[in-house]
Amino acid sequence: MEFKKIAEILGPLLPKGWEDVRLYAQLDKSSYEYFFYVKIDGEYIQNFELEKLYKISRKEMRSSFKNLYANMKDFQISDNWKVATFSMDSKGDFKITYDYDTPTELINIEYKNKWKTKYLK
Repeated sequence: MEFKKIAEILGPLLPKGWEDVRLYAQLDKSSYEYFFYVKIDGEYIQNFELEKLYKISRKEMRSSFKNLYANMKDFQISDNWKVATFSMDSKGDFKITYDYDTPTELINIEYKNKWKTKYLK
């Protein structure tokens, strides 16, 4: 997958003044889980809070996540990663990291809390 496409899909969901975005992507052949955090004024805000604070509709959010899944699923199947983390700053610099080793059944609340500690610095 072209990583620029991830940025194009997330772009309309990001409020003015954003500094950095971190996307968590966990998917397999039949399902997905996405969430992201946007850094604004030095503080990370989860995508669900954007709905309230910046009037981003749940429908738009859901549509973007479905679009991400459609664009990422074939890449995930061929590369066999468990979780991908996409990081991008407002200048357009980005990177993506992958977790290949964690068994899917161990990706739980504890795993996600460790993810937050690692990526939301």
